[in-house]
Amino acid sequence: MNSLLTAQYNTSRVLRQLWLEPGVSRAEIADRLGLNRSTLTHIIKSLGQQGLVRELDGGATGPLGGRRNVRLSLNPDFGCFAGLDVREDVTRIVGLNVTGDVIFRKDIKVRATGRKLYGAVEKAYRWLRSETERQDLSLLGVGLGVAGVVDHEARVLVQSNPLEVMEPLHLGEELSQHISEPVLVDNDANCCCWGEIMARRKSEPSSFLFVFGTWRKVRTPAPLHLTSIGMGIAIEDSVHRGRHCSAGEFRSIKWKPGRHSQFSFSDEEISAAYSDRRSFLKIVRELARNTALLVNVLDLDDLYLAGFLEDGEADMRSIFQDEIQKNWHYPNQAACAVRSASHGELSVAHGAASMFLARAFGRSQDLVLAGDQAGINLMSPSA
Repeated sequence: MNSLLTAQYNTSRVLRQLWLEPGVSRAEIADRLGLNRSTLTHIIKSLGQQGLVRELDGGATGPLGGRRNVRLSLNPDFGCFAGLDVREDVTRIVGLNVTGDVIFRKDIKVRATGRKLYGAVEKAYRWLRSETERQDLSLLGVGLGVAGVVDHEARVLVQSNPLEVMEPLHLGEELSQHISEPVLVDNDANCCCWGEIMARRKSEPSSFLFVFGTWRKVRTPAPLHLTSIGMGIAIEDSVHRGRHCSAGEFRSIKWKPGRHSQFSFSDEEISAAYSDRRSFLKIVRELARNTALLVNVLDLDDLYLAGFLEDGEADMRSIFQDEIQKNWHYPNQAACAVRSASHGELSVAHGAASMFLARAFGRSQDLVLAGDQAGINLMSPSA
């Protein structure tokens, strides 16, 4: 590794340590990362000059007095990342500072099906620019979470049933003409995974399944409410997308031809479940049975539930836990924990912004040149 790459790698490790341990001292960083003091001093000085790191008030002196042990943290005022949850009739916006705190949110009602998706994002971006200017914030990047098959590297929405997209939309290319900041795009459930990964901070790497459900209105030809289920898969804190970027696309193993939904129930039965709790729980039970198979086959640590799956939270967790145990063929209990999503209704938008946090502060083995890949200048090449 040449000197520039080594410097960027070490800087990324320092940034991650500051993310993990707000208030950590220089000596503690050097000890944890095995860096010599002069190298660390140079990195901290450079990051401080960029405004990304600040010294905290206070700090203890040694037992015999002497120099105060200065504590460091990321500067939450350095800038913000925005996440957009783009749905058929509403776009949800969330802003996170560099420490991962929500600093603003907004729902904008606008149609986003087909090519109208561009207009929806541009309208959200105009509000976003206005809000960041009002709060005197530096906007560092915009992440998009959209339902469907997404080529995240090319930033292309390949196809989406909920958004009525059957031909590829080159979101990154088109939106870059209107959005001056870096743009990242991913499947909505994958975004949720990034949100959970970054929420874990100091926890050990986890493998988990994120499942969320929403309702969408369709004409078949009569107007109906149908479920839309999204799944995201993380293996050891790395989002699994699959070679064709379609990992997580769900259809029940009991599905029958002719259904517009993802389940074995008729469209009319699904629509009735929108207002009938008993019918709704039947659908949840079928979903849980499908999910249990994945959880046990992949030996997952956690299962996160979001969207309408948080409605009657205890009931939902009980159903999924029950099906996981039924699918488990050993006498001991299956180890997977069923949890509610960390960010609730903000999961997709929060996760879309967290894609940038993951690139800037994610696990060190994934961090070489991460800032350059994300298009964000968080790491000084001269550090």
